[in-house]
Amino acid sequence: MAPNGDESAVRRLAKTSLLNWEPLDNPGVIKQLRRGERYFLTTRGMCDCGTENHADWIGLLVHWYGGNVTTEAIAAGNRRWLTLDEFTDNYLLNAEEDTLHTISLYTNVT
Repeated sequence: MAPNGDESAVRRLAKTSLLNWEPLDNPGVIKQLRRGERYFLTTRGMCDCGTENHADWIGLLVHWYGGNVTTEAIAAGNRRWLTLDEFTDNYLLNAEEDTLHTISLYTNVT
C-alpha cells in the first residue's frame, strides 16, 4: 500500500467484499519496499480480485507460496510500473512471479 493510502477505507471495502486485510510481517519483503509502503494479505483464499486501494497506486505481488507466508523468502525487489490501461486481463494472466506489479491510477505516479 502506498504511504498516503487510506487503510481504514480499504479495510472497510475488504470487509464488505468478504476479503482479508491483514498486515504481513515478512521481513524479506518489507526490506524491499520503499519508505512508508506497507504489505498486506488481502486474500481469504487464492485471489483478491475486485479490491482496490484508496491511493495513487496499488501493488500486486504474484507469488506461489511453498511455505509460511510470514517467513518464506521472496525476491520482490523487481518493480514494474504500469498504467491502469496497461493492466489488462492478458497482463495479469502472464504476470511475472516475484515482481511488484505497481499499477498507477493516475498518469504521473512513479
